[in-house]
Formats: sequence, C-alpha cells, structure tokens
Amino acid sequence: MKHSSIDPYLEGDGLLHRRDPRAKLLVVLVLVVALALVPVGGWVMYGLFSLVVIIMTAVARVSLIHLLRRVLVVVPFVLPAVLFLPFLHGGEVLWQIKIGYWHLAIGHTGLVLAGSIVLKAMLSALTLGLLVTTTRITDLLVGLDKLGVPHLLTTLFGFMYRYLFVLSDEALRLKSGRDARYCGGFVTGIRSVGHMTGSIFLRSYDRAERVYGAMLLRGYDGNHCGLNQLRMGRADILMVATVVVIAASTILAARLL
Repeated sequence: MKHSSIDPYLEGDGLLHRRDPRAKLLVVLVLVVALALVPVGGWVMYGLFSLVVIIMTAVARVSLIHLLRRVLVVVPFVLPAVLFLPFLHGGEVLWQIKIGYWHLAIGHTGLVLAGSIVLKAMLSALTLGLLVTTTRITDLLVGLDKLGVPHLLTTLFGFMYRYLFVLSDEALRLKSGRDARYCGGFVTGIRSVGHMTGSIFLRSYDRAERVYGAMLLRGYDGNHCGLNQLRMGRADILMVATVVVIAASTILAARLL
C-alpha cells in the first residue's frame, strides 16, 4: 500500500508550510471558536470565513478540491444530526405533506438551523484539513506539547497515526486471503469479518508489546522529537494576530447587526 499518496501536499513549500506549528494550531483554534460563536443564519459571516479559508488554501498552494474530498468523510456524521431538524423546529412552513396520520412540514427556522450546522461543520473540517495537510505529524505533536496539551493525548495520537498504516496493511492481507478462499453466503461472510476483526485485534496487541519493548531498548523516554527546531518568528505572530483581529471583528459585527 502506497501511503505517500495520503498527504501529497505535505512536502510543499507554501507560506503555511513554513509557519510554526504552534502558530497554525492557534489560528485553527481561533477560527473554530469564532465559527461556533457566529449566530444561526449568519450567512454573510459564513461567507467571510469561507473567504479566509480559501485565501489560506491559496497561500498554502494546496488544491481546494483535494481538501473538499478529505472533508467529505465528515458528511456521514453531520447529516444524521441535522436530517430531522427542518421537521422538528417551527417557523414559517415552506413545504408540507400528509401521509396517513403523519403530517410532515419543513419550517424555515429548522432549515436555517440545519444549514448553519452543516456550514460550521464543513468550514471547521476544512480548516483542520488545511492544518494537517501543511504540517508534519511530528511537528504537530511537538507543537501540541509546547501549547500544554496533555502529553498522554499527544502520545496516543502519535501512535495511532503511525500504526494506522500498519493495521491497514494487515487488514488488506487478511482480506486478500479471505477473498482467495471465500465461497460462502451472506452469513458466512459476516462470520469471516468477525474472525478478521478478532485476528487484527490479537495481532495488534502482540505487535504493540514487541514494539514497546524495542522502543525501551532504544532509549524511548516518552518525548516527541521533531526534525525541525520550532521557532515563533515575526511572520507567525503576525499571522495569528491578523486572524484574531479578523475573527473578533466578524463576531462583533455579527452581534451588532
């Protein structure tokens, strides 16, 4: 499995690639919090935040289509949460239908609420996707440690990222073996998936024990070591300050209008 295709823009040389991971983390945090504070139905504010994300994507020299494809994984989690909101909240009735004893009506308030939640989720996911696309995982973990994130969380995240690819290869090998020998029906297929899941769990546990022992022998002390020396320069501080000013101005305008 060619895992290098997962992050094709990671080795780029855009302006965002050269910024300190701590500065980029603060920018993402400010944008996500500001998005959460935008009132429901603030379409102009959503447009401004979209413009900021597009500008940051252009500065980073990252394809917007690539980011949108990665964000699509968020859709299955967002849609179930907002699917019934237009039918549950009141407001002006925009469309209605009667099916037997059921009377379904889409209200303006519920539709605006659902649209606002979807836009906030998508813009937040785009911002996070841009961060991951322009920052090496080692630098990101070191930046999180420097910002005071609990070390246990960053350690778990680092191991999850590194060995996710190992587990993917293991699952692909098991799937290839199953496909070569599989000749049953639906129930047999479900049973084989259960066996594969158990086998991956046992192999992961055994591999984790061996990897941990090998790391202790090589002097692992629990700290993250990045290849780049982190340094907050003037450009990093200016980027954070600019985003803070834009976000604060947008929220203040949304509250006053």
